[in-house]
Amino acid sequence: MPAPLASQMRMITTTDIICFRRINLVGISIRENIFDSQNCPESKKMPNRVVFAFVVFFAGTIAGHAATLSPEEASSHIDESATVCGLVASVTYAAQAPAAPTFLNLGKPYPDQSFTALILGRDRAKFGEPEISMPGQQVCVTGRIFLLEGKPGIVVRDPKQLQQR
Repeated sequence: MPAPLASQMRMITTTDIICFRRINLVGISIRENIFDSQNCPESKKMPNRVVFAFVVFFAGTIAGHAATLSPEEASSHIDESATVCGLVASVTYAAQAPAAPTFLNLGKPYPDQSFTALILGRDRAKFGEPEISMPGQQVCVTGRIFLLEGKPGIVVRDPKQLQQR
């Protein structure tokens, strides 16, 4: 299991609560499953006994299915946890857009990218200025793969999820 995924698993405890919410990013709705009991509205919380069952039942499954993929292979692994490694072909910081996202496009530059690592504005300070430091770098991105405008991507919230090679 890659180290970032292992450290995420250790942070989940029986007192945690899964918060289900949707974020709207440039008109696209993304479902987040957040292990965060403090910043979750009561209406979105799932009881901690369900979280415990989730961790016990799926911990091995998640660990067993974490894979290392190329940007092109990621589209066959939607809604799976994986590590995607490739060349950052372009980076766009949309400072004026909702959620102020930063898009790290792997494989080819936007709009022909194979994969996107998405850093939301609230997490951006943790990554410095990726539009300056990341183009042309080989990176590995770890997390759950989702579809963004029909292309695979991972929301990156923690620098441990984004490693330069």
